[in-house]
Amino acid sequence: MTKNKEPFSINSHQSLLHPCIGTCTIDDNSGYCFGCSRTEEEVYKWEEANTTQEWKDKLLEELKRRDTEY
Repeated sequence: MTKNKEPFSINSHQSLLHPCIGTCTIDDNSGYCFGCSRTEEEVYKWEEANTTQEWKDKLLEELKRRDTEY
């Protein structure tokens, strides 16, 4: 298990709809966060100013599928 250096605060997200629940621990086997099912790359991309809402919406749909598989 790999903990992020600086966990994200739920209040740090610019979007009102986001998958973070404040757990921020990446599973070494799957590469997914135990809390939100995102990869570390997806967590950081979500926070980038140039990340589109379209990308976020698609990821949210992917996370629904991923959560049932994981």
